Amino acid sequence: MKKEPKFLNVMKISTFLLSACAFSAFAAPTSSQNAKVNISGNGITIGEFIDQVEKQTDYLFVYSKNEVNTNDKLAVKSGNRTVAQCLNEVFGESGVRYTFENDYIVLTKGASPVAQQGKKITGTIVDANGEPIIGANVVVKGTTNGTITDFDGNYTIEGVPSGATLQVSYIGYLTRVCG
Repeated sequence: MKKEPKFLNVMKISTFLLSACAFSAFAAPTSSQNAKVNISGNGITIGEFIDQVEKQTDYLFVYSKNEVNTNDKLAVKSGNRTVAQCLNEVFGESGVRYTFENDYIVLTKGASPVAQQGKKITGTIVDANGEPIIGANVVVKGTTNGTITDFDGNYTIEGVPSGATLQVSYIGYLTRVCG
């Protein structure tokens, strides 16, 4: 019988395993947050900072212009650093929060203490026949603070400032303002 083919198979498997071990020794843990950027310019704006990060990485920024003023000036150090380090420096104490979502950096404004100190409002939304409206939107007008009604038409909103107006909307019904 031939012993040679079995020996060649063992050699092939051994070579494969040895190669796999050698390549895994050179592997390094990576994270997209570890992407390096070189920010240049002294006294740049937030908008210019965002442009530089987007050009040097695969990230895109997502933010509301109502929450992030891109014309604000920054005091950011030049140099080759990670995106996370730059974001910590730029937005560290500004009240703007950032999160990494796949290839996006989402900027949001932190909750203001005034909104947290408001009242708790509860209620029930019903139609003209007194039937509860399930899934109606109830929002503090002019804010993003809101909720939807449950199966019984009930809702609860926390942090409602004194004198605030509630706006109720539902598909197929006219929007109503209460308060």
